[in-house]
Amino acid sequence: MKLLRCIVLISFLSCVYAYETITYNETCPRPDETCMHYEQCPQDIQDLLKMENKPREVLQQLRSAMCGKRILKKLCCKTQQPPPPQPECYTWDGRPGTCVEYSKFNNRSMTTRQQKISICKKRIREGRFICHSNSPVKLSTECEVSAFPSDPSHGCCGIEKVAGSKIIGGVLAAIEQFPWLAVIKYDEDVRNCSGALISHRYVLTAAHCVDYTSPQPYAVVLGEYDKSTKKDCDDRNGCHETEEDEQTIGIEEIIVHKSFDPSSNDGRNDIALIRLNRMATFSDFVQPICLPMDNWDITKRPPASFELWSSGWGDVNPNYPSPSDVKRKIQLPFVDPMTCVRSVSRLWSLQMCAGGEYKKDSCSGDSGSPLMYDRNGTFEMLGITSHGVTKCGTNGVPAIYTKVFSYLNWIHSNIRP
Repeated sequence: MKLLRCIVLISFLSCVYAYETITYNETCPRPDETCMHYEQCPQDIQDLLKMENKPREVLQQLRSAMCGKRILKKLCCKTQQPPPPQPECYTWDGRPGTCVEYSKFNNRSMTTRQQKISICKKRIREGRFICHSNSPVKLSTECEVSAFPSDPSHGCCGIEKVAGSKIIGGVLAAIEQFPWLAVIKYDEDVRNCSGALISHRYVLTAAHCVDYTSPQPYAVVLGEYDKSTKKDCDDRNGCHETEEDEQTIGIEEIIVHKSFDPSSNDGRNDIALIRLNRMATFSDFVQPICLPMDNWDITKRPPASFELWSSGWGDVNPNYPSPSDVKRKIQLPFVDPMTCVRSVSRLWSLQMCAGGEYKKDSCSGDSGSPLMYDRNGTFEMLGITSHGVTKCGTNGVPAIYTKVFSYLNWIHSNIRP
């Protein structure tokens, strides 16, 4: 078939030029066109040339586009602009930048453990590279549509737009609460995992939820409340009214931490990013959560009353697989590492613990969901539900979470526009 099309194409051009004895002008009538060989023309012209039975108007269009010497078979076609050069990297807030060797960076006070640094993926023997931009840091307080997580100081993340009423042992959440929760959909309905929306384009979740084992995730549901109904309603707080209130968005890419080992049961590096195939639309029921705000780990010096929140659709009864249809929430106490390790025996420095109260816990089906801290009405994601070492809801045995603060550089370095 390809051979036949080539014969038709060459025959058409040869026949057209065969009856012409003049040399066409090399100058094209339109400033955005150039006289070029027909094989260099854009795809739409290529498609016209390959047509076997060309209508009269197509023939006229091609004849009027002829230029140059007839033997060269040239046409006036639109000049194809080369794609703009891609930046070498992007900073934490989405500014195009270049990779600069960290040891030579002019800001000596900056450390790679700070939040607002994007580590370049390239590795050269001489040292480590960070992304640097000469453009000023964005100071706008307007909430922009962006693939990059918002600066918490802008008030564009971690906010429940509609005030709601104020999991094992948990209670039903209001329909507007925790609008960043995301349900991961699989090609087989045998896995239950969640995540948290951190920007218009990215969901943060656990690596074991999306680690390329069967079944495969194919979409994310944002704004979900009750899985058993088509239209979500909360008797006290109303219903979803528009298409933006619940959105099912396909998955474009899954980025699993390269050091995550699915065969290990210690949960190290249990973190992954899901890149959606389009931007999410924010509404009262779909909002992003903030990443940890401070440039220091709050779990190292926690405040006096350090209560955390967990929410999801996990098992309600620890003795039976019984995932909840409706979004639930529970408040959990932070457990310091020294206390936690006595119960769980193995705890990595990039993990944290919470819970340990009887029948109050995150459980199977809550994997990937956020462990949240309410800082004066702004929620930030401190942990990712990873695993537990015994039956959930056991007194004195907390659950283990991936500590998000420890992976901020990894998150920023793997996000692109």
